[in-house]
Amino acid sequence: MWNKPLKVYQGVDNAYELVVTDFDQQSVTLSTYTARFRAIDANGSYALDKPLAIKVGTTNKLNLILNSEDLNDLIPGFYTYSVTLDDGTYQRPLYFEQNGNAVGQLEVLTGPFESVHGRTQDVTSFSIVGPARVSGAITLDPLDDSGSVGLHTVSIFKDSTVEGTFTIEGSLASTATSWFSIDSVELVADTTSDYLNFNGIFNFIRYRFVPTIASTGNITLVQHRT
Repeated sequence: MWNKPLKVYQGVDNAYELVVTDFDQQSVTLSTYTARFRAIDANGSYALDKPLAIKVGTTNKLNLILNSEDLNDLIPGFYTYSVTLDDGTYQRPLYFEQNGNAVGQLEVLTGPFESVHGRTQDVTSFSIVGPARVSGAITLDPLDDSGSVGLHTVSIFKDSTVEGTFTIEGSLASTATSWFSIDSVELVADTTSDYLNFNGIFNFIRYRFVPTIASTGNITLVQHRT
C-alpha cells in the first residue's frame, strides 16, 4: 500500500481505496482473506475497528469507508492506523510500499460540514467580568431531542498568543443562574485548537476564560455541539 496520511472529516462520509501489491508491485488476490482497518488512539486503544470489503470488479483493492457515524465520538486530532489480512490461520499486517512500516497516520478533522451531533451553537464574543471573560448563556433544552443528555463537544478556536484557564460552567436552574464548573482546560500560546468533551443534562452552559498576564489576542470562536 502507498503510505499516504489519511485525512477524514466529521459530519460526512469519507471514502478511500487501498491498493494491495506484493514487494514486486504485482497485484495480490484478496479473495481468501478477511481485511480489517483499525485506528489507534494515543493510549494504544482501538478507536475504530471495522472490516473492509474488496472493491467490486477488482481482486486487490479494498474499500475503506469511514462514515459520519464511525467518527461521531472521536476527538479531533491524530491517530495511527493499520490494515491486517486474516486467512483463517494467521493475521498479517499490510506494509506501506517497501519501507517495512505497517502503521500509518490518520487525522480526524471537524471540517466545515454539518454538525455530527445534530445541533451546533457558536459563541464569538465575551463580556469582561473582573479578570475574566464570560460568555452569554447557551440554552440546551435538555428535554427535547437535541442530544444534550448525551455527549457534548466544545471546540475552542483562538489567536496564537492566547493563554489562560478556559472553564465550561453549567446551570440546572430554570433561568441562567446558579452557575457551577463542569470542566476546564489550560490554553497555551500556540496555533492549535482545543477540545473538551463532557456528558450530562444541563439547562444552560456558558464559558469563562481567565487569561494569564502574558496573554494577548482573543478567543475567536467557541463551538458547542450536541
